[in-house]
This record gives sequence, C-alpha cells and structure tokens, in this order.
Amino acid sequence: MEKVFTKKFIVEKEHLANTVQSGSLPVLSTPFLLAFIENSCDTFINNQYIQENKTTVGVKVNLKHLKPNVVGDEVECKAELLKVENNKYIFSIKVFHGDKLIGVCEHTRYLVDNDFYK
Repeated sequence: MEKVFTKKFIVEKEHLANTVQSGSLPVLSTPFLLAFIENSCDTFINNQYIQENKTTVGVKVNLKHLKPNVVGDEVECKAELLKVENNKYIFSIKVFHGDKLIGVCEHTRYLVDNDFYK
C-alpha cells in the first residue's frame, strides 16, 4: 500500500484569516491550512484503509504555519503515513506552494464507527 498521498487546494476568499476572523490579513488562515491537512489525511485513509460503516476523526495536531498565501495560490499537502497502530493513524505532512514549504504538521487520526457520536 502507498504511504504518501498528495492533495492540492486553491486558496479562496473564504479561506482567508480576515474572513474567518483568525487574523486581520487577507492570507490563508491557519484554521483552513489545518482543514486542508485533515482533509488530505482523511482522504488518504478513505482511499486505502477505510472499512464499511467506518470513518476517521482527527485527535491530535502539531502544526507550524510558516509562510502566507493569498487568493488564487495553489497549496499542495504531502501526507506521509508514518505508523498504523490498531485504529490509530499517525501522519507527517508538509505543505507547499510551488517549491516553498509553507507548513509542517504531525497529525493523528482514529478509525471509528460512523455512529460513534450517538
């Protein structure tokens, strides 16, 4: 099975810090950078590991947002699956705009039943 997954996103107005009120500048917000990262890891698991009636939830994040991006920029999340322990998936993610590293993250997700919250 593959251990690395790449997913691209385009920065749009609704992703900006001044739009989501996480800052005053019109740059990619850290909350949306995290959303891109979580989406990439969830998609990776869904494509390769998911079982019927299962989903994943994010439980741990260690994120460094290193450089700003503006509307129209393409960002690419490169998620590497480091370890699987039972239902726990541990990732290392690097996020790029072109050849510039804009974020690094360690992220943990758990595989759970779809109705775990009920």
